[in-house]
Formats: sequence, structure tokens, C-alpha cells
Amino acid sequence: MVFYDAHGEANACGPGCSEWIAAEGKIDRGTADRLQHLLAQLKGARPPLFFHSPGGLVIGSILLGETIRARKLTVSVGHTVPLNCERDPKSQNSCDADIRAGRPIEAKLDLLTAMCNSACVYALAGGVVRLIPPWVTLGIHDVGFDPAAAKIRHPSARLIEAAKAVTDRRLRSYVRHMGIDEGLLTEAFATPFTSMGRLSRDDAARFGLDRREFGETVWRFVDKPQPTIRKLFFVRADNGERHYVNALVSVSCVPRLRGNAIVVLARQRLPSDTETVVGPPAVSIRVNARDIRLARVTSAKIYLWGSRLALTALAAASDETAMLLPGEELGRQQSPAGDVRLAMTGFSAAYAELQKVCAGETAQAAGMPPLSGRLQPAPNAIAMPSLSSNPLAIGASRLTVDAALGAPTKTVGTTALYGYSASDGEHKIIAAYFDGSGHLQRLARYVLRDGKIFDEVSQTELSEGQELDPVRHLLADPNIGAAPSKSQDSTETSTISVPDRHRP
Repeated sequence: MVFYDAHGEANACGPGCSEWIAAEGKIDRGTADRLQHLLAQLKGARPPLFFHSPGGLVIGSILLGETIRARKLTVSVGHTVPLNCERDPKSQNSCDADIRAGRPIEAKLDLLTAMCNSACVYALAGGVVRLIPPWVTLGIHDVGFDPAAAKIRHPSARLIEAAKAVTDRRLRSYVRHMGIDEGLLTEAFATPFTSMGRLSRDDAARFGLDRREFGETVWRFVDKPQPTIRKLFFVRADNGERHYVNALVSVSCVPRLRGNAIVVLARQRLPSDTETVVGPPAVSIRVNARDIRLARVTSAKIYLWGSRLALTALAAASDETAMLLPGEELGRQQSPAGDVRLAMTGFSAAYAELQKVCAGETAQAAGMPPLSGRLQPAPNAIAMPSLSSNPLAIGASRLTVDAALGAPTKTVGTTALYGYSASDGEHKIIAAYFDGSGHLQRLARYVLRDGKIFDEVSQTELSEGQELDPVRHLLADPNIGAAPSKSQDSTETSTISVPDRHRP
């Protein structure tokens, strides 16, 4: 394991935190000494320590945890990524010389690619404050024999068993001293050394690794897979189904569709969640004295809401304001007291970066030719990552069509209606007709002309069917496809940025 002094932009490692200790790599017998050496170079400073480690030697992790406790360090999990050099000592642009000299390294923290597995969990236990970020899981398994680190290359089974017994006693004494429930070891020892078990947020709280009832990251800008700012958080639920729920809020821009912003609220699924319903129940989030209404979007993997708004709509939100989320949709029943309040720390800088990048990409996209060979995505769509090349083909599933077009404006029987405004401002309705098993049978695009409802796809008039009145009502609604206001928002085509590594 390598330790170095990492520096980042404002709030890079949390509110008011821009300096941290990077702890990267495998733990060995000399790891604790290397940390002591860096702390001596820091001359009394005690920035938080962020682990990114696959594990290593148990004895090394115990010594490291004891050093961390003695120096009263706060610990967390995060992958430190240098910005102006490379960690490979063989690279011409290597950080190695600066790290050895104790010079600070400009870096950023990536929480979603971080890991803390096996022996790293025991080192983490040494922190006086332990902060496990939202969506991060810890890896555990039984103690095993590592020939590469052993002094005896081919020990007998009896010797291995004796060594495991000694390690067991040492670990139990250590975790008790660190205030950790011994159930952690019981669960770890029950997982074979050749596999990896995962500690959920519930487990982390149960064993005493992190018992916070709420945790959140600062707002951050990410440029892939598309320009997005996001905040990760977790809350403790009180509905009796699940103790903790990981969730996120993101704001993304869509250059190809005139740079409108997509606001998304996503969380882990609860047993009570419906499987395929879109539209209701809608939710509202409140930021900067504005209510933004989000519609349910179909997703088998997460519970998801989304909506569209102008990219400039949140520009006035400052880091001193807050975002209020409905607690009942996050497993908290005591609403409004159970509503979730998210800090806006880092929002202003992240949103400014989002606007700058989106302005450039929108200008570039303005010169691109329109999509051909299929219907243009309606302006109320949130596209999911698993879309096929033709999501609106006959026979496509309801899930695929909903992913391409977003939450329906209205559903009539097995017909889904999507309202939007064309580029010339004319109100239109895309109607997707499904069979009883939820597969697409045909598409229509309705407009109102001379008081009659006309299908631009089949070149026929809509004169009968149970959807006639709803379509007429929607086409006559002046808010269909209008610019979002405080009381009306729609959704836009986008890719939902969800932690890949933690998707259920």
C-alpha cells in the first residue's frame, strides 16, 4: 500500500475538505510504518484517510488499524486519481518521485470505483470516525493462506489450521478494542476465502462500522457518459422493510435536444415497489423555492423518477440553500418530518461547469443532421442504458418503449399516450398500442387539424376507440410540450447516470 498527501479542488473530499491521505494498494507488514512516515512529513496535520485496497495481510491490517486509532484519524473509502501524473513508477510522467519526497499530489476522489475488501475492512475499523460513502459496499471473506507472503512455502494443513486459530484470536481481540461487533468476523469466516461476500449499509450499521442514519456526498460534475452533476446519499428508512436506502439525485444536459436539463431521483428498490408502473406515483422535489415534479419511469433495477426543465432553471440555486425530497418515497413514513433535506454544497461550481460544457456541446449538436429511419425521440423521454438500435420496432416490449419515450402523459387501457410539441410548436401525441402481453403492435402520431384528430403515420383520421377523448383533451391542452414552469415539467431523452458497479 502506498500513502501520499492528495490535494483537490474545494470540497474534493467532503464539505470544507480539499486535502486527504490516499491509501492505495495491498496491505503488507510494512504498511503501518509507511503511514507513520507520511504522517511525520505532514508535521502534525491529520487529514482524513481514504482507502482503495483489495486487502492483504491480516497482521498488516491490524497494525495499520492500531496506528490509525493511535493517531486519531478519520477514515473513508475512495479511489484517489492523480490529475497531473501517473501512479505507474515506470511511466515517464510518474508520481513516484513526488510521493517519495512527500510532496502533495493534485488529485480527485472517485467514490464509485473505490473498494475496500478483505483485510482493508479491519484497517478501516481503526478509524476514530468511519465514513462509508453511499452505494459503497465492503468485501469480506475468511482468512486464507497466501503463499506469496508466507515464510514457509508449503506448510502442512495442521500448521495452517494453527495459524488461523492464532489469527482468529488476534482479530477478535482487535475488533473488540475498536468497538466493532464480533458478528463481523462470524460473517467473514462463513464466506470462503476464494469468494467475496458483501457488507450492505445495513451490515455496516449492525456491526458498528458506520452507524450514521444519513450520509451524503457533495455535488460533483462528471463528464461521462454525458455531462452530469450528481449527489449520492443514503437514509435510514422507518417503514419496516429495509433499514437503509442508497439513492442519488442528478441533473444532466441533453445537447442533441436543445440542451434541456434532466432531473433524476433514483434509489434502491424496496419490496413494496411496483414492478412496471410508469407515471404515478409522481413526486416533487423542492429547490430554491421551486417545486420540480418528477414522473415515475419504468426500471426493473432501480426505482426512478425523472423530469425536464430549462438548463438555466437552477442557476440561481446557491450552496447555502437545500433540496427537499419526499421522505415517504425513500422509505420514511413520518412525513413531512421524515422528508429528506440535502445540502447543496458544491452545487454552484458543479452547475456552472455543467452549463459551460453543455453550451459547447449544444452548439456543436445544433449542426448535426436529424435522426433518420425511425421516429424522433419525443421531448418527454428518459432513455435507459440498455436501449436497442430500434426501441420503437413492432414487437418491442413496454419496458423498451417506455425507456425510449419516457413516462406517458396518460395511459388508456393498453395504449400509452405521450404529449409533446414539434419544432414548429404544433402539439402532437405519440400513441403506442400494446397487446395484452405488453408488446408494441403499432404507433400513431396524432395532431389536431380543422377540429379533427389526424394520424400522421397512417394518414387516417381517429374517429373511434376509447383513446379518442383523452387524445383530443391532450391536444387541446396548451401546456403540452410547453416550457417547464413551477407547476409543469416534462421529461427529456437522457442516459441515467447510475453507479454501474452497484446496480442491483
